[in-house]
Amino acid sequence: MKKFTKLNLGCGNDIKKNYLNVDLFNNNLGIDLIFDLNKYPYPLKENQFDEVLMLNILEHLTNPVKVMEEIHRISKDNAKIIIEVPHFSSYCAWADMTHIRPYSYFAFDYYNISNKKESGSLESKRKMKFIVKPYLSFNRVYRYLGVSYFFNKFPKLYETFFAFIFPCGGIRFELINKKS
Repeated sequence: MKKFTKLNLGCGNDIKKNYLNVDLFNNNLGIDLIFDLNKYPYPLKENQFDEVLMLNILEHLTNPVKVMEEIHRISKDNAKIIIEVPHFSSYCAWADMTHIRPYSYFAFDYYNISNKKESGSLESKRKMKFIVKPYLSFNRVYRYLGVSYFFNKFPKLYETFFAFIFPCGGIRFELINKKS
């Protein structure tokens, strides 16, 4: 098998060239590896990937903490990890019966090494470290009106008071894996 340095985890029909495309079902001829993302450990080597994509899959999995442990394990130091999930204000978060949970802008703060508000007790228990950059994804009208720009500057204000007035579709998290 070809040695891949990029992983498309939970790819479904979104087959990416030059990626190891992984899914539970073989519903497309482009899937390279089939396994259940809710079973651990993943049949992948440690420190294998420079880039991991998880586009609209994490909300379907039962234990996101275990999934992130596996992502941390199989990713190299400084690997780029891109995760897209539905925001809790999105109708899509609640319209799919297979979604287990929606997400908040602050969902990955616990692992974010640039988070200055974290308490010492959490810091000592944290096994994985990432640099996290979240981005709220709004529709075209909200982007045109500046709503997207404003609420990405003030996400706590957005989620506390405006999330259900100006619902966003999802959140894109860009993480950098930090092993050292």
